[in-house]
Amino acid sequence: MDPEQKAALRAELARRFPLKQYTAEYAGGDEDFALWLALMDARLYRRTFVTHRDLPDRPYRDEYDAGTDPIDYADEVADDELDALI
Repeated sequence: MDPEQKAALRAELARRFPLKQYTAEYAGGDEDFALWLALMDARLYRRTFVTHRDLPDRPYRDEYDAGTDPIDYADEVADDELDALI
């Protein structure tokens, strides 16, 4: 993703998610990882009405470092959590 796309995405997500909080508290100061988490949470919330903070710990940073798409990972997490309820 080029810098212009990232900036536009950050601006859009900042309206719904506290990106400064994500960067400081959840992403260890890494703005790109914070953006990845926010994208994942947006999808996760849309499917389950929860975010990563409401679920058991998962290797979010490992998935980010591996280049996993945040939307795909959110779908995987949602499917796993919903399967656990059934």
